Amino acid sequence: MRQQLAQLGGGAHALAIQILGNADDAADAVHDAFATALAKPDAFDDTRGSLKPWFLTVVRNRCRRRVGVCAGTLSCFSTRIRIEASPSPSPSPSATGNRTIDTEFCHLGPETQRIVEQLGQEERVPPRILADELESYALRLGSIAHREFFDLETAKRVTELCRGLLKALPVDPGERQHHLTQIAVSYFVLEEDAEDDNDSLIGFDDDLQVAVAVIKALGLDELLD
Repeated sequence: MRQQLAQLGGGAHALAIQILGNADDAADAVHDAFATALAKPDAFDDTRGSLKPWFLTVVRNRCRRRVGVCAGTLSCFSTRIRIEASPSPSPSPSATGNRTIDTEFCHLGPETQRIVEQLGQEERVPPRILADELESYALRLGSIAHREFFDLETAKRVTELCRGLLKALPVDPGERQHHLTQIAVSYFVLEEDAEDDNDSLIGFDDDLQVAVAVIKALGLDELLD
């Protein structure tokens, strides 16, 4: 595995830079991800998917830890997330097409809102990488579905909703749709979110709430049928 991971180093570092915005911090995050992967080789099952999407998910989780997604370093959802649908120097929403999305998430719990806020500040990730991460995570969930308190049905539901969001992205998606879709997928594949996904009967309730909020914000209610 060590040699295979080494071959993924360049792409992993590029992804980490996208998230952290700093080459040195990105190198540290990738190093942490390598150490994590090598320390727990059994976490990867090659019968359930390729190494690359699995490892990139590990890298993204290490990056998020470094920026404080799970460390409580951010304030609660007191700052509105603004989506630049059509960039302009003018601050006027009517002139630029900006849309504040705090209302879409205001019904969520404070911890969920805090994580959504942080995810909303990340650099955009190509849809194909989001899709790879989603499928890799879905396969991993399948491998632990036997656990007593694992909510398989909700996990399947969120997976299908995220797939629907990704499928709804056009070839050249607008900033807002790409941004919100990334929030939904990233929240789902994030290991440390507001609820314990793996060993709680309500572990995926928060993931479902975020996905539904994004779907409604984008006017894609047909995905909920």
